[in-house]
Amino acid sequence: MDTKNSIGNKINQVIIGGETTKNGKSRKVEHIKMIVIKDLKSATITPLVRENTSQESSIDSDHSTSYVQLKNIVKEHRPKVIPKKKQE
Repeated sequence: MDTKNSIGNKINQVIIGGETTKNGKSRKVEHIKMIVIKDLKSATITPLVRENTSQESSIDSDHSTSYVQLKNIVKEHRPKVIPKKKQE
C-alpha cells in the first residue's frame, strides 16, 4: 500500500542518520546518510541500523516502539518523547 500526502504524491519512509563529532564543542553533523525503507517497523529498521552503524555509536531518536532494539546494537540509545504541537 502506497502512502500519499494531501495532494496525492507518494510518500516514502526514510531512515536518516547523522554522524557527529564532539571536540569539547557543541556537536555538529559531519555526515548524513538516508535510506528509503518499505515501512517503519522494528523488523525493518533494526537490521539496517545494525549494518550501517558502529557499535560505539550513540543514537538520539523519538520514542517510537520501532526503536526498542537499538539499545542492544549501539553503545547508547537516547529516545525522547516529542510532544505534539498544540493546535491554535
